[in-house]
Amino acid sequence: MKFIYFLLFILSATTPKNCNKNAHLSKADTQHHETQVLSNKIGILELNGKDVSQEKLFIVFNKEDQRASGFSGCNTFSCKYTEEGDTISLGIAIASKMYCAEKDQLESDFFAAFSLIQKKRVKENTIYLEDDNNNVIVKGSFILDE
Repeated sequence: MKFIYFLLFILSATTPKNCNKNAHLSKADTQHHETQVLSNKIGILELNGKDVSQEKLFIVFNKEDQRASGFSGCNTFSCKYTEEGDTISLGIAIASKMYCAEKDQLESDFFAAFSLIQKKRVKENTIYLEDDNNNVIVKGSFILDE
């Protein structure tokens, strides 16, 4: 079992990142994001209305294998996702198993949010992942400079 977690950790750590040295998105780039499958790194700014920008949480959506991966506060994670138009659904995440007492609640809230997300909305450089009632569950910003 430890081998499987180790393998998943290595796979998530070696996921290629989309590096772009442009510091902003043009209107054409924003429209491209609205119509295309997510493909950039997204820094999480808010989770359930709470500012988490200092926690350095992020999600990377990989169009080719329809997997999302990222950092949840203490652990790295990976999950399947599906997307069609403005709808998006995240699967159950697998994560590395480090324990960080001070980040335990943050990670619980982060992964619980996955089951609530049903829609996505992109406005300029910001993405909103929402529930069926258009409540913002996750607010993030596209990260283009690494």
